[in-house]
Amino acid sequence: SLLGQLCEGGNVSFTPSGKAVMAEITLEEIRNKLG
Repeated sequence: SLLGQLCEGGNVSFTPSGKAVMAEITLEEIRNKLG
């Protein structure tokens, strides 16, 4: 799953534009971003 890949990737977050960004984000923040 996408969430699994984000967690395994060491908090690598993908923006809506598809750019990968390094960020320290919590699962709650990920859920908020995914709506």
